[in-house]
Amino acid sequence: MDANTSGQEIELKLLCTPAAYDGLRELPAIQRLATAAATTTHLRTCYFDTATHDLRQRGLSLRLRYDEDGIIQCVKSRKGRVGGLEFRGEYESRLTEPVPDLATIPDSKVRRRLRRLGKAGFAPLFETRFQRTSWPLLTSQGTRLRLDLDRGEICVGEQCEALCELELELVHGDPAELFELALEIHQQVPLQLSTLSKAERGYARLTGQPLDAVKGKPVQLPADANTGMALMQIMQNGLEHLVSNETGLLHGAENEAVHQARVALRRLRTFEGLFRKQFPNNNTQWLRTELRWLHHAFAPLRDWAVLKSELVEEVKCGLEQEPSLEPLVAHLEVLRRANAIAVANVFRSPRCTRFLLAFGLWLFRLGEQSTSPERQERALVKPARVFAQKVLARHFLRVTRRAKNFQSKTDEGRHRFRIELKKLRYAAQGFQSLYPAKRAKPFLAAAGRLQDALGHLNDVANARKLLSDLGDEASDSPEAELHFSAGVVLGWHMRKRTRLLRQAELALNKFGQCKPFW
Repeated sequence: MDANTSGQEIELKLLCTPAAYDGLRELPAIQRLATAAATTTHLRTCYFDTATHDLRQRGLSLRLRYDEDGIIQCVKSRKGRVGGLEFRGEYESRLTEPVPDLATIPDSKVRRRLRRLGKAGFAPLFETRFQRTSWPLLTSQGTRLRLDLDRGEICVGEQCEALCELELELVHGDPAELFELALEIHQQVPLQLSTLSKAERGYARLTGQPLDAVKGKPVQLPADANTGMALMQIMQNGLEHLVSNETGLLHGAENEAVHQARVALRRLRTFEGLFRKQFPNNNTQWLRTELRWLHHAFAPLRDWAVLKSELVEEVKCGLEQEPSLEPLVAHLEVLRRANAIAVANVFRSPRCTRFLLAFGLWLFRLGEQSTSPERQERALVKPARVFAQKVLARHFLRVTRRAKNFQSKTDEGRHRFRIELKKLRYAAQGFQSLYPAKRAKPFLAAAGRLQDALGHLNDVANARKLLSDLGDEASDSPEAELHFSAGVVLGWHMRKRTRLLRQAELALNKFGQCKPFW
C-alpha cells in the first residue's frame, strides 16, 4: 500500500512524556531502521473553520502550516480507524498568501465540498507550535515509514496545553508494521496510544467541552462474507467503539463514556468466545485475558456512577418531602472520583497501550488470513451466514433454558440469565446485516427491551450490595446520617422491585413471541 499516491494518510499516534521524548531520540530501534539522519524543523499551524464548526462536524480539517519553505495548505478527511491506526484523506497545496485558497485543493470533490460548507467564510480558531524531528525508516520487509517526534503546544488565544507525541506514518508497504514498530518502541520507552488528532485536541480546548461519549456503529457485513472476514469486521468495530471513548475515560470518566466502553468490551468478549474454536493455530488466550482485565477494571466506576446519578437521583425526584440525602450524594461522589482516576490510570497504563497495539496488529494479520489464499485457515473461509446460524441457534437455546421459572429465580439466577441474553443479542447484532432487516429488527428490539428490564433489576440488586457495604467506606462521613440516607434509597427501590419484576416478565413474554430471524 502506497499512502502517498493513494491520496491518503495512514498514521499511528502515541503520546509520550518529556522524559520519554528525550529517550526516544536515541532509541536503538529508530537508529537501526533509519535510512538518513534526522531532520529538525520548527512548525506553526493555524486551523480554520466556520463559526459553527461545520468542518469538524463532518470529519474535516483545514489548516495552514508555516515552515522554512513557506506555507502549506492541508485538508484532511476522516476515512476510518483500526485499533488506533488512522486512515485519512490528505490534500496539500503550496500557497503564497496566509489565507486559505480552496481553488488550490487538488481533489475536485473535496474542493466542491469545502466551498459548499464555507460559503460564509473560514476563520482561524487555534494554533499548534512545535518542534518536529523526523526520520525516514525502512523495515526488513521493505515497508517505508516516517517517524515524527513533536514537542510544543496547542494554543487557543493565550491558553496553551503541552504537546509531546510520536507519529508513525506509512509511506509505502504493510500498515501492520506500524503496530509492530510501535510495540517494539513501547517495550523500551512507555507510550500511550492516542486517537485524538491535534485538531481534535484544539477544538476540545476551544469549546471547553470534551468529546461526547460515542455509541457503537452497526456492523455492515457483505452478503458473501466468509467467517474470517466477519470476525475481523466485527472485532474491528468493537475496538473502534472502545478507543472512540478515549476522552471520557481519560478526563473525568463521564458516566456514559464508561458505559459505552464496557459495552464495547462485552461485545468483544462475546465474539472472542464465539470465534475461539475457529483458530486451531492461533491462541487467543492473551486477548481473552486482557479483555477481562479491562472490563473488570471499569466495573466499579460504572457501579458507583449508576448508583449516584440514576438510583439516588430518582429518589430525590420522587419524594415530595425529601429527607436529606446530601451525605450519601457527597460520599458517592468521592467514590466516583476516586474510581474515575483509577479508570484513567488503567487506560493510560503501559499494559493498556500494549494491548491496544497488539489487538490492532492481530486484526491486520487476521485480515491476511481471511483474504490471502496462501494463509487461509479452513474454518475462516466458510460462509459467515452458515457460522452465524449455528452460533445464534446455540445461544438462543441457552437463553430459553435460562428463562424457565423466571419469577422464582434469585438475583444471581436472573443475572446469569441476563448475561446469556446479552451474548445472544450482541451476536445477533453482529450478524444481523446478513439477514433481511424486517426479520431482524423485531427480534432485536424485543431482546433489547428485555435486557433493559433485567438491567433495572440488576441495578437495584447491585445497589443493595453497594449500600450495605458503605459502612466500611464511610470513614469521612457521619456514619448515622450516611446509613439513614442509604436506607431511604434502598427502601425506595426495594418497593419498586415487584413492579420491575412484572415489567421484566412482560418483556420476557414479548421476547418469547418473537420468531428468530436466522
